[in-house]
Amino acid sequence: MNNQVIIFAREELNKYLEKLSVNAEISLGLFNEFDVEMELNDPCYDDAYVISVKDKKGFIAGSNERSVLFGVYRLLEEWGITWVRPGPNGTNYPKECTCDNIEIKEAADTRHRIMCVEGAISIENALDMIEWLPKVGFNGYYIQPNKAHEYFENWYNHQMSTVKQPEQYTVEQTEEYVKLISVEIEKRGLYTYADDSKIRNDHIISDQIFDAGGEAIARIVHKDIQNFDDSALNGFTVCQLQRNAFPSSIVMTTIAKTLWNHNTNFQKLRCDLYAAAFGKYSVETTTDYFALLSKAFDIEVIHGQKQFNASEFKANLEAAITAMEYLEFYVNRKFWEIGDSDPCQKDSWVYLNIHRKIYTFLARSLIAKINGEFKKAEEYLKKSQEIAFENEDILQPVFDCMFYAKITNENINLLNT
Repeated sequence: MNNQVIIFAREELNKYLEKLSVNAEISLGLFNEFDVEMELNDPCYDDAYVISVKDKKGFIAGSNERSVLFGVYRLLEEWGITWVRPGPNGTNYPKECTCDNIEIKEAADTRHRIMCVEGAISIENALDMIEWLPKVGFNGYYIQPNKAHEYFENWYNHQMSTVKQPEQYTVEQTEEYVKLISVEIEKRGLYTYADDSKIRNDHIISDQIFDAGGEAIARIVHKDIQNFDDSALNGFTVCQLQRNAFPSSIVMTTIAKTLWNHNTNFQKLRCDLYAAAFGKYSVETTTDYFALLSKAFDIEVIHGQKQFNASEFKANLEAAITAMEYLEFYVNRKFWEIGDSDPCQKDSWVYLNIHRKIYTFLARSLIAKINGEFKKAEEYLKKSQEIAFENEDILQPVFDCMFYAKITNENINLLNT
């Protein structure tokens, strides 16, 4: 038994129960300690848990130590916590915890659910991601030892930044960071790699840069995972930009939840996430807004993967621009309503306010390009990138400005222009 993981699970449970102001008596351990039976191919590899809590007393049992930690986070979700995104202020807490009685017996539908490092990252980004992964159901973090230095260097050298100057950064620093990462991975009992599960998903690298609402990609990966043949491979290693919660974490959350449960309801998932991130009274507004943006920024059109009707595409982009401009008034009202009462939701609106500015200029750039106004298109694109870099200190936990600049410079290929 890896007691380190069980000890950490206890620490996490106690930490979050204190935040909820809840006193509970909950035992933690493996299935055999609670006479739990569940048919699994290999309990060491197959994640499963049982949660049995009544009147704030009971137990959480796992098929392995890692699954005990998953069970802890699931109980906390059932009691009102939402893991909105990695990084500072990424957790939303309920105004009041109801502490419902819970009886859950579940096993993951996919054995390996691993996140892979990509993009430009700081050590804080990596550690924040490792902290978040098991909260939403991922069970591994692949640091790509032969590429790790490149990804750290991308950030610390501030590649392509119009604002920041390069920092001094060495291979030795990367080696130290990898050691820190390894400690945090081991503490949670996570995988570092799985040979029989590597599936690269480029939807979440270049495509999501252009999917301004995030919803088109989220729907694609939701369907892909539901149609995944587990008999051929034992899971997913998801290659995605590390800082990938802009304007929300809808894609990462969809992947995590659907890998655990292939029957995850996408509509409920998105509503729950947006309620936690933006407030329950803003769910309809944000779902409509993100759907409109995803429709307007058609990733197949932008990538040059299909012919398109120029008038229709421009009309959709104009509608998106109007929505993004109007959103300013709604955002300002939300700032006033939230104040400092909910840091998670406040940051969500801060991010969304900057997001609308960046993508308004990207939309104008696309329209100008369709119109044959290539100089104007370049000016609008440059302005979009400048806004991103000027706000990078705020956006750093959720948005990879370097890759935004790189992808928008290299991957816009409208067929009709």
